[in-house]
Amino acid sequence: MIRDFHNVKKKNLVDEINAIQNDLGTDIFNALHSLRSIGNIGAHPESDINLIVEIDEGEAQKLIKFIELLMDKWYIKREEERKMLEEINQIAIDKQNEKKGIQN
Repeated sequence: MIRDFHNVKKKNLVDEINAIQNDLGTDIFNALHSLRSIGNIGAHPESDINLIVEIDEGEAQKLIKFIELLMDKWYIKREEERKMLEEINQIAIDKQNEKKGIQN
């Protein structure tokens, strides 16, 4: 999502998150780093590969809700805004055309 929405591609995820810091609020920026660090537990196990850090159901639901929040902010809201602005512009065009028709 970071690569797609923010058009950034760095060597690793931490660099990608840091690259978009100015585009994010502090809370989102910190939560992205937290999500990344949680993911790193599974992606990069420490020297004791038998040590498993469990994520309980409530924690997993919170992580999923955060991802859903990003999807809403970055994709759904952006598309809703684009459509609304397009409709406003079309209203102005239609009204200008009506005005021209009345004057003719």
